[in-house]
Amino acid sequence: MSDAALTPALPARGSMRAVILRAEALVVAVAALVDSESMRSLGVLIQQLGIGPSVARCVELLRDAIHGLQQRVAELAAALADKDAAAGLLGLLRPLVRGLDRLIHASGRELAALGLEADAAVLGPVRGLLQAGGRWAERGEAVLLRLPQQQELDGLRGAIDDLNAAFDRLIAALRSPSTPSKAAIA
Repeated sequence: MSDAALTPALPARGSMRAVILRAEALVVAVAALVDSESMRSLGVLIQQLGIGPSVARCVELLRDAIHGLQQRVAELAAALADKDAAAGLLGLLRPLVRGLDRLIHASGRELAALGLEADAAVLGPVRGLLQAGGRWAERGEAVLLRLPQQQELDGLRGAIDDLNAAFDRLIAALRSPSTPSKAAIA
């Protein structure tokens, strides 16, 4: 399998989405290695040396660590479950901010036309606060949109499930009693 086949089109380096997608590619590659003919041959050699159960225990510990990763990914998915709704809400604020800015600008002109320039001057700071709030909402929306998508997290979770299954097959093969003993190698 080529690196290009394992590496999907990735977002910018360092983003959480890129980390999730790269982690998935890594887990897929490790699962492919664990399921490879080379690993099966190595498993036979390990059994022939009589250390299958010990190596199987090490693989179990590795599988347990991967299970811990699976739990962290599930926690991340739960934490991000509402991020799309929050990003949508922040996106809706943009037209509201623009509309309020136009309203404040028009109100200022109308107050000035009525000779109430002093009252119109109060609207300047209000407009500044409104514009700052609009920028904060845009930045918040941009941050939320750079977070991993649910399907990306699901892809990583599926890859981890596949890796756990590959580890289970390897553990079973290493514990299999049907292999030659050390004496048969000599």
